[in-house]
Amino acid sequence: MGFFTIDIGKKKDKDKEVIASYGCKLCPSRSKIPQTLPIGGTVPSIYILTSQPEYAGASHSGLRSTYIKESLKKYFCDFDSTEDFRFNMMTRCYTGQGKTTELVRKCCEASFIADIETTKPLIILGFGTDVLKWAVNRSDSSLWRGRRIPLKVGNHNTWYFHIEDPIDTTFNSKLEYKKYEFNLTFNFDMKNVRDWLVDYYKDPDIRYGQIKNIEIIEGSGISDIDKIEKCLGELKK
Repeated sequence: MGFFTIDIGKKKDKDKEVIASYGCKLCPSRSKIPQTLPIGGTVPSIYILTSQPEYAGASHSGLRSTYIKESLKKYFCDFDSTEDFRFNMMTRCYTGQGKTTELVRKCCEASFIADIETTKPLIILGFGTDVLKWAVNRSDSSLWRGRRIPLKVGNHNTWYFHIEDPIDTTFNSKLEYKKYEFNLTFNFDMKNVRDWLVDYYKDPDIRYGQIKNIEIIEGSGISDIDKIEKCLGELKK
């Protein structure tokens, strides 16, 4: 529910801007090598953004990367696997923990934003809560999965699609029905992205002068419905 856009390139929090400007110099994970650098096409159609390497030296390998790449082969088989995809991570170093800290993410932010600005992808596929938090400042991954969001990253306008992280949702679950449900929704979302990109894509129209004071309505409860009904009622007056 709701129509909105998010500007990642113009943060108002000056402290975070200072942290980002220092990059690796300030990052507590700076000594963890080797760093994972982006790979893939230089002018990609699809930019795949995940949180961090799965283990030290993993680069773009591991269970998550393998699962995503297999899905890309299945649903984007008519795309050029060398030029149409680009893979990157929010943090370049494996931190040794399940979730990265905000400090580490902020230190790495400038590097992947610059890469997106340079490569200018048509869409960004974001996997996992960390990426969702960066894109729209929300953390409910299941609620936002499959949504198409116009996004301004630095000086580049693009589309962001949120997909749940297979590591968090599938491989860490001991419940078979959870794995089955995730596979269904993951494949459904990937197919929808492919169909929209091939048949309905159009450039995002982001006009910041027209979106002041817009509130994001997630549709997560009855209170959201009540809020919309109240606003519609006021418009009738």
